[in-house]
Amino acid sequence: MGRIKTLMLAVVVGMLAATVPCGVTLAQTEPNQKAGETPHDLLAALQSDLKDDLEETKSCLEQNGLSWNESLDVERFDFNQTRHGWLVQGLGRCLAGNDNSPTFLYIRDGDSWRKLLYEIGQSLEICAPHTGRPCPVPRESKRKSPSAHGWPDLALWRHSSAWESDQLVYRFDGNVYKVIACNVVDYGNPTNGQHYSRPRYSPCGWDWWKASQ
Repeated sequence: MGRIKTLMLAVVVGMLAATVPCGVTLAQTEPNQKAGETPHDLLAALQSDLKDDLEETKSCLEQNGLSWNESLDVERFDFNQTRHGWLVQGLGRCLAGNDNSPTFLYIRDGDSWRKLLYEIGQSLEICAPHTGRPCPVPRESKRKSPSAHGWPDLALWRHSSAWESDQLVYRFDGNVYKVIACNVVDYGNPTNGQHYSRPRYSPCGWDWWKASQ
């Protein structure tokens, strides 16, 4: 996974701040931050989490004449009306993948960043059943937490094919986000080419919990 982690990157950074409409994603920079720049302390946290892959990533950027800012796309991501974060996605051959990429979730902890979530996926979004994209959690799930401590559940999507995706459901336990469910989402029948009027959700048949650890 070492090479894959360096070639594919998506980071979600959580920050406690600002009151904004729930569910809205806006492109926004921090005070004193130039458009297109990643905050220096966030970049430092990211580089620290790359660990053994850091030097290989730097080498790839240098060989291709790219900077970190040129290889990262930064957008604001709202958790709810009182919390927002940054969605940072890799671009180009050094920090991006064709479909699924590593995803990190951070939050401000004093003057530093604290990692809340790390997983491989295509996108991360807030669970919102009223939008037609629910996050089913089996009632018998032993990993289901009764409280999210005021934080919204999150859905991490993994691309499988044009007809199917995997959805991992995460819940905040007061310290970090932990996976509590996995669903296979079918959009149609690839045999006859028929698309369903609504996506069909079913529990994942593989050992998703062990694979996510």
